[in-house]
This record gives sequence, C-alpha cells and structure tokens, in this order.
Amino acid sequence: MITIACLGNGGRFGNQLFQYAFARAYAESIGAELRTPDWIGRHIFKNINEEIMTDVAGPSTEYPDSDNVNLDGHFQQPHHLKYLSRSKVKKWFTFKDKLDIPSYDLVFHKRRGDYIAFSHIFATVTDDSYTRGAQSHGFDPSYALCLDDSRDQSLIFEDFRLMMNCKNLFRSNSTFAWWAATLGNCKVYSPIINNKVGIINADFVKGNDQPLGIFTGEMKISK
Repeated sequence: MITIACLGNGGRFGNQLFQYAFARAYAESIGAELRTPDWIGRHIFKNINEEIMTDVAGPSTEYPDSDNVNLDGHFQQPHHLKYLSRSKVKKWFTFKDKLDIPSYDLVFHKRRGDYIAFSHIFATVTDDSYTRGAQSHGFDPSYALCLDDSRDQSLIFEDFRLMMNCKNLFRSNSTFAWWAATLGNCKVYSPIINNKVGIINADFVKGNDQPLGIFTGEMKISK
C-alpha cells in the first residue's frame, strides 16, 4: 500500500495536483493500492475515488523504490515527472460539473502574493514582460484577460478553467498555471526564469516545459 499523508497539507491546489499525480502514477507502476487523505480533488474531479487513509503505510520518502511507504514531498523534479503522462492526468483531473466556460483568445496569468513576500525564493515576472512577450509572439496585449492571485479566492477554479479553455495562455511560473496549461488544449507560452529570484524581466517561449523556479527542472511529461 502507498499513502501520501502530506496531500492537502503541503501546498495549495497546484502542489496538491503534483502530489496526487505522482502518488497515483507510482502506485500504479508497482501495482500497489493508493490511499489518500480527504483532499479537494476527491470533491471536484470525477475519476478520483481512492479509499481514505487511516494511517501511514510505512516510512516517509520523496523518492520511493518499494511498496509500503508514505510519500512526502512536492514531486516536481524530472525524476517524478517521468512517471506521468498528459493523457493520464487529463483523465484523472476531469471536472465533475460541466460549466459553460468562455474561450478567450489571450490570457495572462500572473503570480504575485506569496512570490513577492518570499522574493528570496521565488521569481515574480513583471507586467512589462507579459506585454513584451505577447507582442514578440504576434499578439496584441491590450486584448488579454489578466488573471492573478489578487482575485477573490472563491474564483480559483473559475480562473483555472478559464486558463484551460483559452486559445493562448501566457502562464506564470506557478504550479497552478502549469497544471491549467497541461490539462487544457491551449497554446502555451512560458517565462524563462533561469534560476533567478525577486522581481525579474523574462522572455516567453512556446511550450509548457520551462522550470517554475530554482527548485524545479524541466517540466516535461510524455503524451
């Protein structure tokens, strides 16, 4: 049996998706049963229904190599991502409800909040970077829908699905935006962070593989 006691307690929505996705993919890879805490994904996604864990399965680790362990970590390194495929996670993270979400041509997602508060750890991409990035790829930034974490938290899943459903997404260097880009069908443009922290100017490149910050490598998963 595999458990992941940190799920729901070790990060917000984007981090939780990484934790669950690795736990499920790893458990399936070794033919083990997965049990999790009661977390938000059980309530909003239709293909998540593991039994609730009552105790940890064994010693805690971020790099498992056997059955009967409790997973503990963020699971965003290339070692962890190699277990994932886009087709699997799109199936697992299918919303239960069918909302009529508009499809915007251009969306900017900007991460502020805790990134500014912890500027010695995170990079905050400037507004001007989004403007220049859009222009460099042939878009008029004045038409962009801008989403950031200053919006009411009750809109978090609406914002997530707006990103999933748009045509062109200039994502932030956040797990939240990375997952929206992965689960949607939009064209994605990612900021090049280059292990910088603080408020930075960044260029945007096509694709969703750019590292999110100084603690992550290439964010690449298979089809």
